[in-house]
Amino acid sequence: YIPVGPRCLSAREGALIMIEWHGGVVRVALCVAVAIAAAGLLTGCGSTSQEPSKEIQAMLQDRFEAMNAADAKAVAQCYATNAVFDNYVSSGSSIQGATAISDFLADTVKEFGMQWSAEGELVQHDKYVIQRVIVSQLDGPGTGAAIHILEIDSNGQIAHEWIVGWVKE
Repeated sequence: YIPVGPRCLSAREGALIMIEWHGGVVRVALCVAVAIAAAGLLTGCGSTSQEPSKEIQAMLQDRFEAMNAADAKAVAQCYATNAVFDNYVSSGSSIQGATAISDFLADTVKEFGMQWSAEGELVQHDKYVIQRVIVSQLDGPGTGAAIHILEIDSNGQIAHEWIVGWVKE
């Protein structure tokens, strides 16, 4: 269930609202709403979700700063050595390993002028963190929003990252 104001929405209701809100991005919006609602990763409605620790919040902020600076070495420090990065939206790719992930993200900045920033509050449920991310291009058109689901390991690093939503705003 997704909390909205004084009541909770079912996965189906949430999917319908997201489809309406995101306009023509039906497949992605439905996927995001169902995945998040089914996993019970949002606060309220009987969930045990919480705000992530200050350490996790700092690591994620450091990651954005390093990504935006195309600093692959600093980005790699945020990921576990054997981390997995699944981008089901823009490329459909799966990247294995902290070095490969950080090189990919740094190359994205260098090649396309992409910049990332967090929007809204982080939500954590057990070892998973949900983050809404705004993506913009410095040299061209397009601003979008993505939903990142991050699995955080016991060392406070990203073990697995899924990008499950993208819309042009």
